[in-house]
Amino acid sequence: PRPREGPCGDLVMKYVAMLSVEVVPDVVVTSGLERTYPPGLLLGRVSQVHTGPGLFKEIVVASSARFDSLEEVLVVTSSLRDDATPQSLR
Repeated sequence: PRPREGPCGDLVMKYVAMLSVEVVPDVVVTSGLERTYPPGLLLGRVSQVHTGPGLFKEIVVASSARFDSLEEVLVVTSSLRDDATPQSLR
């Protein structure tokens, strides 16, 4: 079955390596590796894992944010400094 969007817009991670291990209800956070978002921001929890194209799978993440009732948001306006990335992620 294909991932379907939930009532609050579940997040779909595409092209995840088939050999990676994700199980319901693993926590999904930002890594900080691309230096776009700070590391450790909670995105949600794995709710479904599906076979994707070729050697990949798709993971459906139940968002930790309720987009239908947001009152405030954080806007990230610049990249992280080199020294802001945790040593374990460099």
